[in-house]
Order: sequence, then C-alpha cells, then structure tokens
Amino acid sequence: MKYAALMATCASLAIVSPALAGGGGKGEANMLDDARFMKVEPAPIVAPVAPTLPPPVIERTIMTEKIIRDKFAGAYLGAALGYSFGEVAINVAGVDLDTDVKGISGSAYAGYTMRTLGGYLGFEIAHEWSGADGDVVAGVTIDRDTAWSLTVRPGFAIGENTLAYGILGYSRATYEGLGSDETFGGAIFGLGAEFATGTPLRARLEYTYTDYSEETVGGVDFEPVDNAIRLGLLYRF
Repeated sequence: MKYAALMATCASLAIVSPALAGGGGKGEANMLDDARFMKVEPAPIVAPVAPTLPPPVIERTIMTEKIIRDKFAGAYLGAALGYSFGEVAINVAGVDLDTDVKGISGSAYAGYTMRTLGGYLGFEIAHEWSGADGDVVAGVTIDRDTAWSLTVRPGFAIGENTLAYGILGYSRATYEGLGSDETFGGAIFGLGAEFATGTPLRARLEYTYTDYSEETVGGVDFEPVDNAIRLGLLYRF
C-alpha cells in the first residue's frame, strides 16, 4: 500500500509539472510583448540655470570742482602812501628858477584787471592828495595840491604770487603859489608790482614819472615834473 500511494503521488507531480512549466513561458512572452508596445515618455529637458551673482556694487565718486579764482583778475579798491620828489621849471623873463617840490602824498584808487592771452591788462582811476612843496625864493612857495589820473596797466605774472606791470596814462595836477591855483596835464609812465598774500588783500609797490605840460601864468612859464614812489594796499573782489 505504501508503494502504491507513493507511485500515485509521483504520477500526479509528473502531470502537473509540464503544465506549470508551460504556463511560466507564456507569461514571460506576454510581458515582453507588453514592453514593446509600452509608450516611454522622454525625460524633460531642463535648461541650464545661470549661477546667481550678487548685484554689482556701483561706486559713485562725487567730484568736487574746485574753482580757482585768478589771483590778479577782477575789480579792486585800494589806498597808498607815497613820497613825491619832483620839480617845477620856472622861467621869468629868460631867467630859470627851477624849484624842487618834495613831500608825502596819499592816494585812493579803483580799478579792474582782466586776463589776456599774453598776461593781464588793467585800468585804474586814482585821486591823490599831496603835501609836496618847494621854495622858489624867500617867501615864495609852490605847493603840489591834488591830482587825479587814469592809467592803463599791462602786466604779466612772475611766479604764483607776483604781478609785474607797466603804467601808462594821463594825469591832471593842481599847483598852488603861482599867483593862482593852476592845473597842469601830462603823461604818466611807470612800473609796479602787486604781491598776492593768499587773501583778497594785496600789497603793491609803484614808481611813476609824470611830465606835465608847460603853462604860462602872469607872463611866467611853469613846467612841473613829478616822480613818486608809492606803497599801497588793495582789496580784490
């Protein structure tokens, strides 16, 4: 009986095994067929992303324009103290009586200087009060009273703080002691220098020579000549 049951079990396994084997092969074939017809979605294309950089730092430099004013250009006012040493040529009936006229003087002036291609050009008007006098003969004195002048002053800078200039112009001066006050006109020639101080206030030094025209008063000929040295201050605006 044992052997009969064992044989029956083996027979059953022999029948079932081919079926299981056949069923397994068909399943693999079906899976392969399904894979061939399966729609494969392509992977999405991702665009490269540029690296994120920090915003540029813009440095703004504020340029301050430094306006450098010309040291010797512009309008000005000033005053000076000077010393006159001139003479008056006097002719009385063919006799020459030249008289020295000397003394301290003071003046006030106003002017304007402009920059030119070759340097500077200035214009000035001045008024002078003079204490110069001289004795013609005992008891007879000639006094230089007042004078005004209008001058042109071409110049050029020497270094950074000095302006050298020439003086050319016209003057009218009044002399007393000639029997009456007489006014003489004449040409002025001279040289000068202005010195910058780092402020609007300046110093200047001048020499002028003035040759006045001859005038006849009461039959007497008078012809004054004046030399002057002046040290002045001026304020440029």
